[in-house]
Amino acid sequence: MSNRYKTGLLGAWVGIIVNFILMIIKGLAGYLANSQAMIADALHSGADIFVSCAVIIGMFIASKPADQEHPYGHGKAETIASKIIALIIVLAGLNVAISSLGVFFEGVDVPPGSMALWAALLSILVKEITFRYTHYLGEKVDCKVLLTSSWEHRSDVFSSVAALIGIGAARIGDFLGYPLFLYMDPLAGLLVSVLIIRMGLRLAGEAAYELMDASARKDIIEDIREAACSVEGVTEVHDVKARSAGPYVLVDLRIGVRCDLTVKEGHGIAKKVKEGLLSRRDDILEVIVHVNPCEIEE
Repeated sequence: MSNRYKTGLLGAWVGIIVNFILMIIKGLAGYLANSQAMIADALHSGADIFVSCAVIIGMFIASKPADQEHPYGHGKAETIASKIIALIIVLAGLNVAISSLGVFFEGVDVPPGSMALWAALLSILVKEITFRYTHYLGEKVDCKVLLTSSWEHRSDVFSSVAALIGIGAARIGDFLGYPLFLYMDPLAGLLVSVLIIRMGLRLAGEAAYELMDASARKDIIEDIREAACSVEGVTEVHDVKARSAGPYVLVDLRIGVRCDLTVKEGHGIAKKVKEGLLSRRDDILEVIVHVNPCEIEE
């Protein structure tokens, strides 16, 4: 079991444990304190548990070595898992929106209790710590699905802040005798749903971008070009292409060599380019080098 896989599992299990505890606390607080915003926040934490499960499944499949049916490995399983996570986030947001709108139509007579405020504060603190820790792990091992999961923790922070504001405003409005302020609690729940849906759509777009074999980042392309140009015998480098496959990068490029070289000599230079790239970057899984003859300038 690789260190990357172990780190990913650690981040996922941290998410499951934290979200389960927060779901129970926020769910009870929302029910006992009569807070729609806090109940919505609890549902958000519940959806996060499925997110972490998707992380574990995605990393398990992605860690499998290449085989005859998947010669380029299973790296895109992480991207597929990220797509599933994003869809779960969107569905959770829609569920929260429907629940909050239902409260608007039913009417609000009683302000949420103070227990909901404390639950929101606890959620903000715990989730921000979880986000920073999970994001650190994702960057450490360059795990896309773990980074995606970390942003889901950050969306929980935003939703808890919105819930805190809505609950606080409803309580203050009741104290001052402004009954319309009671609707700030379900309004906060509706705002939470918008934040959740927006983040889910953004993450879904990023996953779709990678699944369609979009080009790798410009800095990766330039690094590959510079490394290939530095190999002795290479006269030019062009048509550098690189695409992501989960945590890995697949490279395809063309190099120019002197036209008076033998096929064996040209192949030897191409081999050096490939070996140099594989040793230079740990994220490169496969390199295909095309050799073109170049005219000798007198």
